[in-house]
Amino acid sequence: MFGLLSLGRIQLYIAAAVAIIGIYFFWKHSIEQQALMEYNQNQLQQSIEDQRKMREALDDIGKKQAEIIKQSEEDKKVYEQKLGNVTDYLDSKEVKVSDRPASDILKNTVKQLKEISK
Repeated sequence: MFGLLSLGRIQLYIAAAVAIIGIYFFWKHSIEQQALMEYNQNQLQQSIEDQRKMREALDDIGKKQAEIIKQSEEDKKVYEQKLGNVTDYLDSKEVKVSDRPASDILKNTVKQLKEISK
């Protein structure tokens, strides 16, 4: 009888050890899953934050680009107006009346200025 009782105890100890090991591995797995879930959540939050910052940077670039285009158009209008004033002056009757052959230096200077303005 003593042998049967001790065999039952051994089985009970083995069953308890298997149960404890099973509980430990279940607990360990749940902790790992929770840690993985937290890591993935943090990665997702970081990704969302990075996208927000990128969107803000792109918006800033878009605004600056619009400002540059606007300023460039305004500068172009001013340049065209000044160029138009010079053209109008050169085409005026008073200039044509006092027109005479120009020196080679003046002709070369005007030619170079025209090339610069292209």
